[in-house]
Amino acid sequence: MLQFNAPVTEIIQQRFSCRSYCRESVDVDRRERLQAFIADLPPGPFVRLRTAPFGSRPRFELAAATEKDGKSLRGLGTYGFIKNPPAFILGVMTPADYDLEDYGYLMEAIILYATSLDLGTCWLGGTFTKSSFARKMDLSAAETMPAVTSVGEYADPERKRRGIASRTAGSDRRLPWENLFFHDTLDTPLSRDESAGYVTPLEMVRLGPSASAEAPVQASPTSMGAWQVPASRIPATDSSTGRSFG
Repeated sequence: MLQFNAPVTEIIQQRFSCRSYCRESVDVDRRERLQAFIADLPPGPFVRLRTAPFGSRPRFELAAATEKDGKSLRGLGTYGFIKNPPAFILGVMTPADYDLEDYGYLMEAIILYATSLDLGTCWLGGTFTKSSFARKMDLSAAETMPAVTSVGEYADPERKRRGIASRTAGSDRRLPWENLFFHDTLDTPLSRDESAGYVTPLEMVRLGPSASAEAPVQASPTSMGAWQVPASRIPATDSSTGRSFG
């Protein structure tokens, strides 16, 4: 099972998209801890939540930033304006059933672990197949790189404090509960009382995604006791890429 150094519900509430970083490299201790977490992600099939839910095998690395990386971020709209990122979390995947779901699961786990180390992150979705990032990962012809994540020390500690405070106070722009969770049909909002033991995980779903500061998910319980999460698209930050996360 993935191991964090704090309750994951606390980490999710602390995180926000950080676009400005200190120029200094991440200190050795935190860099090694983050690299160890990435290296410990088991590559095998899904067994008791030890790896990605659907068994595909994306691979990830922590890489120092270079001057060429700025060119790879052009065309991402406002998400391309990342200042002084000292490092990036890079990931590639081979096409398979539910490959994006597995990729997102593991990338989010890495992001949350970085957050627990008091590092800022910003998830950047786009097309990086021919980028400097792809060269760092020695991308094969069969692999794709759907996203990268900038990571580093917050440039503005006050901005960090405000980001955490806005989450705690509920003043961020995440979609409200009644716009995301439904009962039977998408015309009937699901109340918190009807959610039984799922209130906390559903609230983490609401808080977690941050593309355009909105959660691109909707969920409703089924008669089998599972949760149905239909795909939901939101306007992209940039029409040339069709993707942006946060």
